[in-house]
Amino acid sequence: MKCGECGALIPESALGAVCPACLMGGLCEDAPVPGRALFSVPGYEVLRELGRGGMGIVYLARQLDPPREVALKMLLPAQGLSAEMRERFRMEAATVAALEHPNILPVFATGEHDGLPWFTLKYAGGGTLAERAARYPGSWQESAELIATLAEAVHFAHQRGVLHRDLKPGNVMFDDAGA
Repeated sequence: MKCGECGALIPESALGAVCPACLMGGLCEDAPVPGRALFSVPGYEVLRELGRGGMGIVYLARQLDPPREVALKMLLPAQGLSAEMRERFRMEAATVAALEHPNILPVFATGEHDGLPWFTLKYAGGGTLAERAARYPGSWQESAELIATLAEAVHFAHQRGVLHRDLKPGNVMFDDAGA
């Protein structure tokens, strides 16, 4: 079995689907080396973790063809044991993929690797609203424009029956151009 975090082989005697190096926070000598791929998913090299939530982990990955950086979201290994959670994750990917809007990240591909579903999205490398919040006090016009843009994107999703259950500054992302 492979570790869902770093892709290392896990001894059959180990508990769970995470290797000892990941469990110990990278203190073991087998820990992933910065700059090298953590693991591979067919067609992608997973480079580093961007964030995680209760259901999944988002990684920065290099898509091999066409070559580009993408965000690869994968179900947490512990959640992968549940057929209900795997289906819920797949439904999330299908729902987001159906939302074609300039201010909603597009889904590029979906798949499954080592029993865990995943999907890729456009990589928004410009940071989050939480990271940029200090820029906005006193910038009333810029703040109002940003709020209007967010409201239009959320309204678009709501019109299609989609409710974002975790909308917060840390989940509002900007691309490299700041949009």
